[in-house]
Amino acid sequence: MGGSRLVVRTAGPQDAGAVLALVADVRAGAAGAAGSARDGSAPVAGDAGPGAGGSSGDPADGRLPEAVVASALSRHDVLVLLAELRERAVGVLVLRRGEVLPLSERSAAHVEQLAVAPDQRRRGVGRALLAAAARSAHDDGLARIVVSAPPSGREAQRFLARLGFSPLVVQRSASVAALREALRGPRPTAPPPVLDERLDAAASRRAAVERVLSRRRRERGLTGTL
Repeated sequence: MGGSRLVVRTAGPQDAGAVLALVADVRAGAAGAAGSARDGSAPVAGDAGPGAGGSSGDPADGRLPEAVVASALSRHDVLVLLAELRERAVGVLVLRRGEVLPLSERSAAHVEQLAVAPDQRRRGVGRALLAAAARSAHDDGLARIVVSAPPSGREAQRFLARLGFSPLVVQRSASVAALREALRGPRPTAPPPVLDERLDAAASRRAAVERVLSRRRRERGLTGTL
């Protein structure tokens, strides 16, 4: 880094503009550079903004209002770490404190978002942010860190695996409207009742006997019963 010192600090509401600028920078370079960082500094979690688990009500162009970002930076259960180089924000990590799973007594630190400016990847920024997150989790008495990662981010997945992260759950996302529409679709028809094999075999035998008797009656010219 040319002798310049990378600084990782806690971001506050006053840093909303810097975080927004960094997210815009990451998005602009995502098409060509996402997943290319060996140190995991490509976006690991979603880069929609610094709210825990993403944000709702995003504008159509994907940009977040600064007030929304500032509000997320003020949340007591969210810690936003900002990596700066020469007073420029070059990386951001969003850490949320909560249960490992909703129905679990164990708490963990959740890395909901991790992103680094495209021109600063593969320079240890991602590692520095994760190291700061690990220190924060340790200070809070948390024993585990959970990281969200996109399924298509191969390099991010490899980076996390090298650091000891193992798969926990697979999360899938759908819009509420799409799910409701799918649930309104035709219900599956009930399967036909399964006949007892013995009854089915007896019915087949009776049908065969009737066919034989019918043929014999025709041959004898009889119309009554035998």
